[in-house]
Order: sequence, then C-alpha cells, then structure tokens
Amino acid sequence: MTDLTMYFSNICILGRMENAALRRLAEDVKGFGVNLDARLFGLGQEYYLHRYFKQEPALPDILISTDLEVFENNAVFDGLPDGFIDLTRFFEIKSTVPKNVFWSDKLLPFLIIPMVFFHSGPDAFRGLPPTLENVIKHDIPVTFGGVNNSGAKCVLKSVHDRFGIEACERLARNAVVTDMPIGAFNRARKGESALALVPSVYAMRADQTAFYMTYPADGAIALPSYAAVKRDNAELAVKVLKALLTADFCAQFVTQGALYCGLAGTPDPELLRVNGFDMAYPSAKYVAAPQPDFYRVYERYVKKSGVSPDF
Repeated sequence: MTDLTMYFSNICILGRMENAALRRLAEDVKGFGVNLDARLFGLGQEYYLHRYFKQEPALPDILISTDLEVFENNAVFDGLPDGFIDLTRFFEIKSTVPKNVFWSDKLLPFLIIPMVFFHSGPDAFRGLPPTLENVIKHDIPVTFGGVNNSGAKCVLKSVHDRFGIEACERLARNAVVTDMPIGAFNRARKGESALALVPSVYAMRADQTAFYMTYPADGAIALPSYAAVKRDNAELAVKVLKALLTADFCAQFVTQGALYCGLAGTPDPELLRVNGFDMAYPSAKYVAAPQPDFYRVYERYVKKSGVSPDF
C-alpha cells in the first residue's frame, strides 16, 4: 500500500456531501493500493487550511482549496513550477473557464463559486445598471464576506485589478464585510442591509418577490476551487483525483448550488449560461507577488472589522 495525503478545503455549505464523498473515496482507492489520509478543512472543521499551513507547511500529495490565500503561501506557490504536475494532461477544461482563473496549468479550476447580488427590493441599484462598478462609484451600501476565507479578498482584489486602488479602498471603507459570506446573506435576509454580494448557493433562495437575485452586469466575482498534485507519486495521486472528480460528484455542486464546474463533460448552471459565463477574477500578479497597496487597504478596513457570522 502507498500512503497518500489529500487536503480538501471545503467549498461552501455543501460540506456534508464533501465529507461523505471523501470517506467513500478513502475506501474505494484501497483497490488502487492506496492508503488515503483525506483531511477536510474550513467551515465547521478544526482548521482553516491557510492557517494550518502556517503551523504545518509540508504539502500533501493532493491539494484542493478554494482559499486564495493558500496559493499565496510561499511553500505552495514556490513549489508550483517544479513540485506540481501539469494537470491539463489528465483533465479536459471547458472553453468557458475565465482566462484569469486558469492562470497556471499546475492548478485545475474544477469548480467556481459565482458571487452575485442578493437584495430585498427591485430598485437596490437606484435605477442604475446593476454593476459592482456602479455600487462603488455611487456609494450604494453593500455587504459581502468573508474575512475568514477567500471571499472578501477575491472581491476586493478583483476591484483593485479592474478599477484601481482608489475604488478598492472606497468599497472596503463603505461596505460591511462579514467574517463569512453567509453573514452577508443573513444581513440582507433580515433587512439589516439592502444589498449583498453573496455566493450563488445563497442567492438562489431569492423568490424574486420579497428577495431578488441579480447577476452583476460587469461579471460575477469568481471564487475558484483549485486542485493540485505533487510530482511525488503523481501517477497514483492523479488516479485518486480522477476517482473523486467524477461527473456525478461535480454535478452535485452545479444542481445544489449553481456552482460552475470547469471540467469538460459536466453540466453548466443556467445562471451562468444565460449570463454568458461572465466572471471576474484577480490576475495572477496577486499570487505571484505581494501587493502592498492592496494589503494596506485590507488591513485598515477589513481584517480588523469583520462582523461575526450569524449561523
């Protein structure tokens, strides 16, 4: 038997399904001669993966993570060119995957959570086109999360990347940023905020009467979940990853949460299809090099001011 480790940072509120899938996987791959130590991280678990790496920087054989900051960890990023394999040789990627999301062939963007608007009235945008740019320019109050996962960073980095540091600072200063994305959803649901930017899995609860879901006209913010495989034991690790990322497994994220799967042969959520798969994601420069202007804004307005989530 070959010992392999897999770190899986849970993707959203579908953690129970993910946990069950990992347990089944550990049993199934014994037939490959693999003893799999599959560890789940994130909401509801003992550790968030980016914090765990600070204590235990050793990389697993298979890494699956939605947390952007995981791939800003030098132990991970520095290992990408040589320590990880090109997964595009083993998985076919859809042509509709946003270019910025697919910034390295070492990282497989197998799932993307689109962040869209959720609001309590049809005129949340003051008669303006429903864009994040308009929300910023016209100081329309908005809430989003999360300080404790990659959600807030992806929103603000996308704004910094597209509209500049002044727009990023303006949004960070005026928005209510919650610890987790569900906190922003609950603020809008309870009437504490008129407008929220939340993952599609929450926004789908809108009935278009009391609450509305609106797709940003300048693109949904993309929260990708990447898979990476170390070069050591790569043949077996790819076999294990393929056993996990089946069409049926990926389809559950699409049908239950309107998430987008980047692997060919999987269904597309109607939400993205009717909006032309228009998604925004920060460019690779945010992973490749520190962005002092961004982190100055983030530290000042966001990191120390998160509102506790309401579960």
